[in-house]
Amino acid sequence: MASIRWLYVATTALVLYSLAAGEDFASQGQQALVKNDFNSAIVSFSKAIQTNPSDAESYRGRGKAYLQLNKFDPALADLNEAIRLAPRDADALALRARLWLMSGRNRETVADATVSLQLNANNAGAYGTRGLAYDRLGEFARAVADYTESIRLHPTSLKYLLRGRCYEMLSQHERAVADFEEGHRLQETPNDPQGHAAQN
Repeated sequence: MASIRWLYVATTALVLYSLAAGEDFASQGQQALVKNDFNSAIVSFSKAIQTNPSDAESYRGRGKAYLQLNKFDPALADLNEAIRLAPRDADALALRARLWLMSGRNRETVADATVSLQLNANNAGAYGTRGLAYDRLGEFARAVADYTESIRLHPTSLKYLLRGRCYEMLSQHERAVADFEEGHRLQETPNDPQGHAAQN
């Protein structure tokens, strides 16, 4: 009886230690992402996943790092696994939408971004991603609506320029000119770095 109790205590301690180690690796991965050190992030998240294979956040983090390195196949595999483990993870869905966009799969982009926004309506990146997909599909009114929401949440010069182009395609010339002017004004503002992605 005592040996069974000891085995239970030892097993419980090992599980708790493994979970704590996995959290440490996941934390290191998040810190590496913030520093844009994507290779280190992949290493840390991989260790976290080895320790806890059901950690959806580590799959999402590693998928994001792979995506930043344009490694689409491993990114997709990780994001699919993150969504399988946590189907209501709005961030994982938004990341997969961005991956679809970067791969030229606009309908899949719209589908994932829409579900992500149903779960989190305050994600400027998901609006920007879906707006770009609608833009590419020639659905300019829908693109304008999404760019508008993305601008409301996080205005950047690029978003104004993209929305202005859509207004131009819709023959709404005054609105187009206003957006082009605002976009160029923001480009000259230090708080809006050049090349700021529409997803952000």
